[in-house]
Amino acid sequence: MKKALSRNAGFFFVAPWVIGFIVFTVIPLFQALYLGFTDSNSITAPNFVGFQNYIDLFHDEDFLSSLSLTVWYAIFAVPLGIAASLSLAALLNCKIRGVYLFRTILYLPAVVSGVSIALLWRWILDKDMGLLNLLLARIGIQGPGWLSNPNWVLPSYILIALWGAGGGILTYLAGLQDVPRSLYEAADLDGAGWFEKFVKITVPMLTPVIFYNLIMGIVGAFRKFSDAYIIGGAGNQGRFYMVYLYQNAFNYFKMGYATAMAWILFLIILVLSLLVFKSSNLWVFYNAEIKKGKKKSKRAPHGKEGGLY
Repeated sequence: MKKALSRNAGFFFVAPWVIGFIVFTVIPLFQALYLGFTDSNSITAPNFVGFQNYIDLFHDEDFLSSLSLTVWYAIFAVPLGIAASLSLAALLNCKIRGVYLFRTILYLPAVVSGVSIALLWRWILDKDMGLLNLLLARIGIQGPGWLSNPNWVLPSYILIALWGAGGGILTYLAGLQDVPRSLYEAADLDGAGWFEKFVKITVPMLTPVIFYNLIMGIVGAFRKFSDAYIIGGAGNQGRFYMVYLYQNAFNYFKMGYATAMAWILFLIILVLSLLVFKSSNLWVFYNAEIKKGKKKSKRAPHGKEGGLY
C-alpha cells in the first residue's frame, strides 16, 4: 500500500512537466510536421499538398542561395571562432596584472543584446560614415563597401562573428583549469617550448570543450538571424537561411513553405551533429580515460598510450 502511494505521488509530481511537454512540445512538433506538407498561409484553411513544398524548395534559387551563403558562413566562422576563442583563453589564463579586467571586456559581447550589436556593426561597417573605413582612411587605405559590395558581405559577417568570439572564452578557461600542471612540468623538463606545450598538451586536453563549442557553433551558424535581419547586405548576399525562412513565413505568408524549410534545417543540423559525434572517437580525449590508461594507441595523442607528452 505504501509503495503504491509512493509511486502515485511520484507520478503526481512529475505530471505537470509531462503534460507541459506533451502540450507545448510533442503536439506542436507533429502539427509542424503536418504543416510542412500543406499550403498553409496562416489565414485560410491549409490544403494537403504532399511533398510539393520540398520539391519547390530545391527549384527555388533564393532558397539555394540562402543555403549556400549559410554553409559558407559556417565553414569559415565556426573554425575561426573556435581558434580565436581558444587563443584568447590561453592568453587570459596567464597570471598577469589586470587579467580579470581583460576577461570581462572580452566576454562582454556575449551578454550584450543581439539587436544592439547589429545596430552597432551596421554603423561601424557603413561605407561612408563607418568607423572602420574612417580608421582605414587615417592610414591611407580606402575601405571597401562592406555591406554594399556583394564580395565583402560574407567577410563582414565573419568579422562580426570573430568579434563575438569572446563568448566561448568562459568554457575554455574552465577547461584550462582542469589541465594537470604535472604535464606542463614534465614538458619543461624535456625542454619543450610554449608552442609545443600548447599543441601537444593544451589542445588535446581541451578537446572535450572544443567538441562542445563545435556543436554549438554549427547550430548557431545555421540559425543566424538577428544581426543578418537587421544589417542585411547588398542584394541577397546578407539573406541567410533563417532570414529567408522568416520572410516566407511572415512577409509572403507561405507558412507551409517556411515550415518545410525549418524541417530541412533540422535535418542538416542533425546530420552535421551526428557526423561530429561519430568523429569524436578519433580526436576527443578525456582526462579521466587517459589517467586510467584506457586509451587505445590509435587514439592516444602523440604516440604514447595513456600519455599526452
